[in-house]
Amino acid sequence: RDGDSEYLRLSKQIPNNILNINKNTRALQKLTTLIGTPKEPKNSTHQVRGIIDDTKQLIKITKGMIEQIGNMDGGNSTETRNRRQEQRKYNLDLEETVRSFQKSVDDVVAQEERCLSRERAESSRMGLGGNRGDKNDFGSYNDSASLIDDDERQQQEQMYAQDVSLRTAFIQEREQGVKELHSQMEQVHDIFQDVAALVQDQGEVLENIEASMQTTYDRVDQGVTELTHASRYQKSARNKAMCLLVIVVIVAGILAAILVPTLKK
Repeated sequence: RDGDSEYLRLSKQIPNNILNINKNTRALQKLTTLIGTPKEPKNSTHQVRGIIDDTKQLIKITKGMIEQIGNMDGGNSTETRNRRQEQRKYNLDLEETVRSFQKSVDDVVAQEERCLSRERAESSRMGLGGNRGDKNDFGSYNDSASLIDDDERQQQEQMYAQDVSLRTAFIQEREQGVKELHSQMEQVHDIFQDVAALVQDQGEVLENIEASMQTTYDRVDQGVTELTHASRYQKSARNKAMCLLVIVVIVAGILAAILVPTLKK
């Protein structure tokens, strides 16, 4: 058969790839539960984007492998049909896996947006969204200004300015991360649509093959039936010919028995 060794290799690699996609999905789900909590990793957004990028690439590779299997000649109609059925199973498994991954991506983007909204609200509450460094925005610092000397007040203002700078940078970084995640989410949705279309197209191909094979089987059955009838007819005709021949021989014998004595006289 065509490409047996390659077919066997792909048949082992495709399930492994699907398993790795599921592992990445679980890793993404775990990160989602940590975002916005004290346990959130400092580079969580970077980790999320890395998982999504790696998984997208793995999905594309796996999809190409499944398509490659579908183009391999099975050597005969039965084997071709078996390979198409296996291809369809891989397609359905991949579709379900990508659907789960897509949902995880949607969830992590939603969680990032919720955290970003909280950060913005907290910044507004603390007065960090206005003019940074404006003494009128220092709240409690101004209330205690008369109780502390200028040096202490200046240190507090510097600490506050640093807090403003760090929080603002954090919000800006998260905003950029959310923007990039939205772009990745749209790409994942497009990939899912491609996989779903592949499943539908491959299902139609398999249905056509099955219909063709059923037509072939019906024609073979019809041919066998016709051959059986022809064989029976031929056997019956042969039996009739034998009977006719026996009758002719008997009649000839009777005639001979009658005519021979008569001719001798």
